[in-house]
Amino acid sequence: MLRWPWHPGGREAAPAATVASPCGLASAAAVVLASRIPIHVWPCAVDASGSRIPAQPLVKVSVQLFAAARQLAGQAAVELELPEPATVAQVRAALRSRCPQLERLLPHARLAVNAEYAGDDAAVRAGDALALIPPVSGG
Repeated sequence: MLRWPWHPGGREAAPAATVASPCGLASAAAVVLASRIPIHVWPCAVDASGSRIPAQPLVKVSVQLFAAARQLAGQAAVELELPEPATVAQVRAALRSRCPQLERLLPHARLAVNAEYAGDDAAVRAGDALALIPPVSGG
């Protein structure tokens, strides 16, 4: 249980649904109080001992899609927010959840960071140019 300090009396609340948050933890999209009334959740909280859970900065990136990836996704680019420090593996996972239609393509596609192919452990920073490049064939 988390105690939300801005709520009168600091009542404990149980998460109703979880989503990624800037705090770097799974927080609730809505919190259901003991009275079962949903309230909006701010991005940070304190744990049961009263210690503050610090906010984790987010990296905002845009991934350009090419060829089959663009056709499958139906868009030229996908905007993502990832917890810092971000990696190419996290970009792949975020693309998989944001664009499920890319599921079959992602294991075979390469990701480029700042015009160079990057491995899954490569760091991704705000402002980096990212591109998802699917395999190609031809002659």
